[in-house]
Amino acid sequence: MTVTNQVGRDYLAYPETIGTVEFSNCWGGARILLIDQWIADFQAIYPNIQVQSNVSDCAAIREQQVASLAGGQPANVMMIKSDAIAFFAEQNAILGLDELMARDGIEPEWFYPGEMASRVWEGTTYGLPNVTAGALHLLFLNKGLLERIGVDPDQEITTWQDLDALVEPAKAAGLFVMDPAKVSTGMTAHMLLTYANGGRYWDDELTTILWNEPAGVEAAEWLLQFVQAQAGTYENLATGAARNNVIQATDWAPEQYVAMVNGSWSFFQLAETAPHIDYSAFIFPRNADNPASEGRTPSTGGWSFCLTQAGADQAAWEWVKFTCASNAACSFVIEQNRPSPVEACNEDPALAEANPDWSVVVENLSKGVAVPCTSIHPQFLELWLEMEDAILFEELGPKEALDFYAEEGQRLLDEWNETRV
Repeated sequence: MTVTNQVGRDYLAYPETIGTVEFSNCWGGARILLIDQWIADFQAIYPNIQVQSNVSDCAAIREQQVASLAGGQPANVMMIKSDAIAFFAEQNAILGLDELMARDGIEPEWFYPGEMASRVWEGTTYGLPNVTAGALHLLFLNKGLLERIGVDPDQEITTWQDLDALVEPAKAAGLFVMDPAKVSTGMTAHMLLTYANGGRYWDDELTTILWNEPAGVEAAEWLLQFVQAQAGTYENLATGAARNNVIQATDWAPEQYVAMVNGSWSFFQLAETAPHIDYSAFIFPRNADNPASEGRTPSTGGWSFCLTQAGADQAAWEWVKFTCASNAACSFVIEQNRPSPVEACNEDPALAEANPDWSVVVENLSKGVAVPCTSIHPQFLELWLEMEDAILFEELGPKEALDFYAEEGQRLLDEWNETRV
């Protein structure tokens, strides 16, 4: 049969398919209900396909999936961050989708070019985008706390210096401005600040480390002084959230931090978890002292739905198509007031009507910078976290830490490139 979508995207579907989908994902919390709705709608079309949703924590899901692959019992559909696609593809753990897409009429042009590009490794498409890689780094401000500390709650916060100006009023009220180290998985705050400051972590050819150039040094120096100004040490400032993940809505709900950096999913999560907070949202701040700083934010890719070798069956592919290309893909993001990688989904007027900050989301998407990834991204992420810890916990000075880890990073990069020759 042909699935006709209101978004103008038609593809072939096979409702007579029989099978079971084991879906490894991290759409927990309030999104479990959305997954349940997906399953109900899917099984109305595919009555002979059973779907088992196996939910993990987003920060830990990759390690769990690697373990399941090593044990020979992976799920047949895995939710994989795009920065890990190169790794899984090189391990022959996930399947190329191009022939299936061509057969069933799934067009790459339905998705934003940058979104599809991050799901391609060495010319082969290995996943369909489920949510965008952009709009990961919005600045949320608690308007009630701004008023409490004597700041106009409608004031726009657009620069690092604007954040600095909030420190003393917040301290006087017994509050913190922000834990700046909590950002989206797959990167660090220093990486985010470096790109916002006009810098890069490496070149597009993946041959040269660049994070210790002036833009990166300025980012590291500002990060440390922002921490010190608020709390003296990072230990005194850190939220209870996982070190390598964003602040959860439950951690912001007690209203001890005026601001947080978080993704577009927070509109949905805050409505569910912290409806008492009146907030505003802005694009990520720039460095007013650097003319090259535009507040652009890096992206190493969003979440993708991929077929494993165990998923070489029609049931798994029907689930991937349904959740990433049908109207179900649109409804999933509309319910969360977050953007979709399917361009047509974002044209739904319901998004702007439901979210007064929708223009901020769209602007942030336009300011995203795609960061190319290696197949050893987890090793680099570990290195970046160590580097940032050395800065935050003052084990090394900012420039000293960047130079030290740039040398190790360059060695890793050179060795990786040698294996590709």
